[in-house]
Amino acid sequence: MKRVELSIDIDAPASEIWAVLTDPAGFPDWIKGMQSVQVLTEGDYGVGTRYHASAGTGKRTVEWTVEITVVEPERRIDFSYTGDAEGNGGWLIEPLEEESGYRVTSFDEFAPPGNWLIKLLSKLWLDNAARSSRRESLERLKEMLEAEEEDETEYE
Repeated sequence: MKRVELSIDIDAPASEIWAVLTDPAGFPDWIKGMQSVQVLTEGDYGVGTRYHASAGTGKRTVEWTVEITVVEPERRIDFSYTGDAEGNGGWLIEPLEEESGYRVTSFDEFAPPGNWLIKLLSKLWLDNAARSSRRESLERLKEMLEAEEEDETEYE
């Protein structure tokens, strides 16, 4: 299993960060490569919520089903996923001590998809590609949330 963990500081209320992280249908707006998300369960977001996602670039698309396994409102989400990609991961929201805002951490442990050759080659490039993609997604999340915060401040 490979582990990717990255954090970013976001100057926005925890409730707004939480709203974005618990809206799977909105993931394609900020997660790099995410093409579509279909929520499979009815009701409020929580433990047991499931959704089907597809992502890719160019000709290669991967699909997986996610199930939420832990929810601590405005603090933590854990999930597992199966399909073309398999593993578990989550989101952690922690207040910053010396300034306003929150540190958002994304963590993922996954088995590289594909046959033995792809798994071997993935040791050379998958970790860097996953980190780069995750970093860009976190930067998009930050830009989106801080832009919303600026818009609200302008009208007060």
